[in-house]
Amino acid sequence: MRLNGKLTVICHELTPHVRFALEQGQITAVITQNLGHLARSTLRVLRAKVDNQPLDEGQEQIRIEIVLRENLPAQPAPALEPRIDQVA
Repeated sequence: MRLNGKLTVICHELTPHVRFALEQGQITAVITQNLGHLARSTLRVLRAKVDNQPLDEGQEQIRIEIVLRENLPAQPAPALEPRIDQVA
């Protein structure tokens, strides 16, 4: 709890709901990771273990990011749905 009596709320992963709550001031911070890097690293480690190969430790360090309302990344543009007249 902060000195002013308000709770500090920290979440994990920047989902649309968490983003909205962060923008509204309901959440203080978000800890997030690059899920693509996490998945690729997992596969590389498993493959190296199966093949009895050494790991490149530097490549497998998963970076975390702390997101606040002040450094919130721009929201990605929504994917465009193909129109019916554009479908082959």
